[in-house]
Amino acid sequence: MKLGSIVYIIPFFFVLDPAFILQAGPLESLLTVLRAGLGILLICAGIQGYLFGVGRIETGLPGTIARVLLGIAGLAFAFPSNAGLAVPILGAVGAGAAMAAVAVALVMVSAKQETA
Repeated sequence: MKLGSIVYIIPFFFVLDPAFILQAGPLESLLTVLRAGLGILLICAGIQGYLFGVGRIETGLPGTIARVLLGIAGLAFAFPSNAGLAVPILGAVGAGAAMAAVAVALVMVSAKQETA
């Protein structure tokens, strides 16, 4: 059920950004789909508590903060950006990358503290 919750978010992406239904150029559509895929991966990591390539996100305050940051970073990556929404793509991707990096750093630090 946790992973299935992303299914309720994806249809809004199709409605808000025509690049998802290939109504833009091929490169723009490809980049939009890749960006949304990465965003969905981060959202699922925040919901599920497991980040691909990093491992399990530990419980506790650092883990909770990391999961929240991963979810927000995923939304920043996956959020459709077009002229009608007035969301700059570079700002959204930059914010998402920064939040994801902080979350991964929190996960790595908390994992090292628990093994020591």
